[in-house]
Amino acid sequence: METARIEVLEWLLDNIDEYDMYMSGIIDTDSLYYSMTIVFPTFDTDEILKLMKQTEDDWLNEFEALAKSQNWPPKRSTTMTKFNPDNKDVLTIYEALDPAMYITEPQYAEQYLDDYAAYIQEFLDAEPCDDDKTAADIARCNLGYYAGYYDSETIERVNRLFACSHPFLG
Repeated sequence: METARIEVLEWLLDNIDEYDMYMSGIIDTDSLYYSMTIVFPTFDTDEILKLMKQTEDDWLNEFEALAKSQNWPPKRSTTMTKFNPDNKDVLTIYEALDPAMYITEPQYAEQYLDDYAAYIQEFLDAEPCDDDKTAADIARCNLGYYAGYYDSETIERVNRLFACSHPFLG
C-alpha cells in the first residue's frame, strides 16, 4: 500500500493540473480514478479507491510532504536562463518552453525570446509557412499557450515579460 501511495502521489505531482481540477471540483472522483487506472494498470483498483477516499487533508498533507522532498515547485531563478543550453537540433515542447516559465527578469526574457525566435526561424527558413507570422510571433504564441498550464502568477509574469498571451483565452 505504501508503494502505491507514493507512486500515486508522484503521479499527482507530475499532473498537478488534473489534481487541482479534482480538488476544485472541476473533475469528479470517477474521472481522476479513470486517469489513475490508465496510468497505474498494475495497481489493485481497490487500493487506488482506498487512496482516493482519504480525506482531503490527508491527501494534501502527503502531497505537500512529497512535493517538499522533491524540491517542488522549483525555485524561481534570478540568474540567466539560457535557451537550449545543450544546443540540440530539435527540442521537445518542454525543453523549449518550460525554462521560460521561471524567468523573472525582463532582460533575461528578452534574450530567451530572441534565442527561441532564432530557433524557430531555422525551421521557417527550411519550410516557410503560408501565413504572415514571424518567428517571434510564433514564439510568443507558444509561450502564451504553454503558460496557460501554470498558476495565475506565472501566466501574468510570462505574459508581461514576453509580451504574449494565450492564443485562445487571451
